[in-house]
Order: sequence, then C-alpha cells, then structure tokens
Amino acid sequence: MRGWKATLKDERGAVLVLVAGTMVVMLGFAALAVDVGFLMNARTEAQRTADAMALAAASAFIDDMPNAESLAASRALDYAAKNPVQGVTASFNPATDMQIWLDEKKVRVTANFLRDRGNPMPTMFARVFGITDVNVRTIATAEASRADQIGCLTPWAVGDMWEDTWAGGDPGKYDYDDDDKSNTPTTG
Repeated sequence: MRGWKATLKDERGAVLVLVAGTMVVMLGFAALAVDVGFLMNARTEAQRTADAMALAAASAFIDDMPNAESLAASRALDYAAKNPVQGVTASFNPATDMQIWLDEKKVRVTANFLRDRGNPMPTMFARVFGITDVNVRTIATAEASRADQIGCLTPWAVGDMWEDTWAGGDPGKYDYDDDDKSNTPTTG
C-alpha cells in the first residue's frame, strides 16, 4: 500500500480535473453570452414597441385634436398589444407612462416589461444562478405634424439640383440647371 504522501505526489488524473473545471467555466461564459444576446435583442424589440406606441399616440393630434389625449392613450395601448416582445406584452398605464404636450403636439410613452407589473423578460441560462427574469423599460417620444405643412425636410431629403423643364414642349427633353443657365435641351 502506498502512503498518503505518495498519493499527493502522483499526478495521474490532474488533467481530467483541469479539463472538467475549464469546461464548467466555458459553459458558464457561453450561457452568459446567450442570455446577454437574448436580452439585448429583447431590449431592441422593446424600443421598437415603444416607438410604435409613440407614433400611434402622436397620430391622434392630427386625426382628432379635441380628443387627442384619450385617443393617444387608446392608440398607445392598442400598439402595445400588437407589438409583443419575445411573447411578452408591454405594460402601459397612460396615467403614469405617457406625457402629452398638446401645444407642441408631442407625446412620450414608456413601454414597461417589469417584474412588479408581472411581465419581465425571462432569462434562459441565468436561472442556474437564480436570475429568472430581467426588467426592461424603453421610452420613445414622437411629434405630429402634417406632411403638407413642412417647409423643409432637411436632413431627410437631398436637394434637387435638376431643373426639370420641358424645352420646346417635348416631355422627353430636360434642361440641366448648370452655372451658365443655358437652355440647351438634353434628352433623358
């Protein structure tokens, strides 16, 4: 029989212990990466939901200004239901999660996925560490204005450098608005 000192000096099986320990750590990091990726995706989707809610609420200013507040709340609730995130519907209370500026025709909404409201984002692998869900809250603001009343679309539109005129009444000929302002018709 060997003594305990000889057993401690024996290195057989040491690699197996190192590999097992490393595998546990690597699986932990992989699980963390999956959960973080899932939650980042959920956050992005939640922002899209908040954006949709804000745009729908702001449309109330154009459609029915006298009843804009109630119509905005109704539309925001409707769009919260139509845009779930990972199968979870946003919690939205118009009294606390919506701000309206009637004179500026602006609205700010908050889409909530919170534990205390009963709709948090679930986790997958973090449950091993006791983290079963995560709170997500997104905010979006929208302003309403009629498209035919905008004076300038900058930076959303590129200036038109072509002066589209019909030289000689021929719709197939156009004039380029160049520096010398020549009226030389060109085809195209």
